[in-house]
Amino acid sequence: MFTKKTITSFYFFLSLCFLSTPQSVFSFSSEKHISYDLTRIVSAIESDGWFMDNKAFNEALDNLMPSVCRVPDSVLAILHKNLTLEKQQIGSPKVIYNKYGEVNDQLETALHIQRKLQILTMAQSQKEDCPFWVPEEPSFTPRQSGQGRLRFAVESGGLLQMHTGGDEFKTGGGGAARMFGFYGINSNFSLLSGFDFGGGAFVNPKVPEKDVDVRFFTALPFVFRFHHQKWHADVEAAFVSTFAVNQSDPVPGWRLGTMIGLSTLRIRNFLPWGGLALSVEKYPSSKEYRGYFVKIGFRAGVLFMD
Repeated sequence: MFTKKTITSFYFFLSLCFLSTPQSVFSFSSEKHISYDLTRIVSAIESDGWFMDNKAFNEALDNLMPSVCRVPDSVLAILHKNLTLEKQQIGSPKVIYNKYGEVNDQLETALHIQRKLQILTMAQSQKEDCPFWVPEEPSFTPRQSGQGRLRFAVESGGLLQMHTGGDEFKTGGGGAARMFGFYGINSNFSLLSGFDFGGGAFVNPKVPEKDVDVRFFTALPFVFRFHHQKWHADVEAAFVSTFAVNQSDPVPGWRLGTMIGLSTLRIRNFLPWGGLALSVEKYPSSKEYRGYFVKIGFRAGVLFMD
């Protein structure tokens, strides 16, 4: 389906991208990582509608304590000090509200910092109750993100597929399963690369009972993902090939795609996500598959955490 030369060139390109990334992007520290988990958890609860503090604090602590228990007290103290300074600089939420009389960006920022500081203080006070079999990690990696380690991910979903080539137009449905190696560069960027396989049945609307085409697709995708709190956006490029049921010889091509999605907080050893995906495929060497394949649909995936 893919020549050895093509596959070698693809992964050589990935290596160049990885090696050419500025070293500052790969800077890690336990303080940054526990700060990320705290921010991610508070932001997720705020986006769902933070109303009563006690309920929100309990939910936040349930998610944060597995991280706090693994971080040395000295690191937590540094984070607490930095948040205290931030709170002093931004000011009191009540004072800001009394000044403007409305919920504005400044008030939301002040509330966000105050909530993080309150939750961190509560977590520090409960750290002595952490399970004795959970050791502290001198180089802590965030539990609400895949950054800092190579991990495994899977993804699948249903797709509305369209094929247009000259005067011919066919549409249909199908799906795909994808397996990735995942590396989180930092809190904002990650890379995914692996293999996907899917298929679909394409029907000519003019003669649906006579012109039905069942095709399968394989691909070697490379995905660059941008993260912002629970939201993420993908840019994808891939080597692809397609073949019909009655045709064993695969036809090579390329794919460009994107996805807008969101991820939930960690559930046990899984970090789930879902989103709306759109891609375009082209097979320039084929007369039969001239034109473009357009695919749109929902994808759901999960990152396997340790």
